[in-house]
Amino acid sequence: MTGQFGFSGKVFFIFTETCRHVQAGTSCDVASIWKAGHYPRDSSHIPTQAPRLGARIASRIDLGDATKLDLDELEELRNTLRRSGEALEVARAPIYIHCAPCACLIQTGLDICDQLPPKGMAKELLKFEIRVDAQLTASCCVAEGRDRVCSIVNSIRSEESAHGDRWPTLSYLHNMDRDWLDQRAYEYEEEMKPQETSDLQHILQYGSQWPSQVAGIIILGERDHLLPAVSKPPFKALKRTPRETQFFELKKDSHEMTYLGSYTPKPPLARKPGVGPQQATASKSPAPPQLPTTSAALQPSSQSSPTSLTVDPRSPKRQKTTSSTTTTAPKS
Repeated sequence: MTGQFGFSGKVFFIFTETCRHVQAGTSCDVASIWKAGHYPRDSSHIPTQAPRLGARIASRIDLGDATKLDLDELEELRNTLRRSGEALEVARAPIYIHCAPCACLIQTGLDICDQLPPKGMAKELLKFEIRVDAQLTASCCVAEGRDRVCSIVNSIRSEESAHGDRWPTLSYLHNMDRDWLDQRAYEYEEEMKPQETSDLQHILQYGSQWPSQVAGIIILGERDHLLPAVSKPPFKALKRTPRETQFFELKKDSHEMTYLGSYTPKPPLARKPGVGPQQATASKSPAPPQLPTTSAALQPSSQSSPTSLTVDPRSPKRQKTTSSTTTTAPKS
């Protein structure tokens, strides 16, 4: 990895605890997330009442740079349309959340997707999308990530076929990058290659997978599984090891990690009787590699109307469209 980035957006890291199901000695079943009527919010690492992690990260995004739009002109246009009873819609710039195929990480990502600021332009100009990534590992899936991605795709297709538009969890799929997921599943099924451990190069350097207006990426993962990748060049050596629940922004010019804050962890799941702490049931694979010695310091950081207009950021023209109703994931 040479240090060059394949996109212009910002990069964030969120270091989580160990898979909650591994800690409890229960099965981390990624396929069950998509079962009709089943939404295992207790799998998420972040409590719903905690400060909104997604909003905190979105606040670091320069909306003008991310969307290539003139925000003053956009605000003027929005006010003009509001007075005439019309709504303004724009092509929203994505913030991709990469995570291993772990139910807890996927659920955490889904919760983050629902945490854009409720007011202001960020909710209109940005969107979170999850990319389940088999090249990232977790304590529940060290070696079987590819099988899990294929299992997720098959489960989604099965539920869509069985329930169609009446599928209770259909709205959650709006937060999944389905193109990415389907493409990865196809590659895994066809190539049949051994599982590869990621050095994050496939995320940070592979420019062809990124649209021109990507606002940023979030690499969401267990601390013990992300640290080996960020503790070697080109990343700046770490003097203070990041802790679980902490999140950082990567300075792309210097490859230094800037501390942004931490989230409040949830109480652990009830442990299965007779199972010790952190005993994996979904994987018997070895633990991640040991970290190298580090030396450099981390630095703390400073009502939808009948008609809408769609604005393509590549063109100043406005086109009249019919508005659609957005389905929102139920809150628990």
